[in-house]
Amino acid sequence: MNMNEAKNLLILRSAGAELDCREVKAFRLAVDALKKQIPKHPDYEGDGYDPEGELIYDTWRCPNCNEAYEVDYDVYDYCPNCGQRIDWSDEK
Repeated sequence: MNMNEAKNLLILRSAGAELDCREVKAFRLAVDALKKQIPKHPDYEGDGYDPEGELIYDTWRCPNCNEAYEVDYDVYDYCPNCGQRIDWSDEK
């Protein structure tokens, strides 16, 4: 079931009836999609030090799917892999 099928199923659902397996799956997909709209800060990873001894952060990871991206090159509002909204407000 994709997001469009889930949306259509939820729109057509009659009130008060017991949920069937497809409807439960549709609700779960909808909840997962809504959760991804809540911005989350990326996780940073460093693998070396600069001449002053400061850790160099060269990779950030999506907080939802853990996909790795390059700092300063791969800046997205949403993770290209899973669609998680990224919050850059505390970027250093």
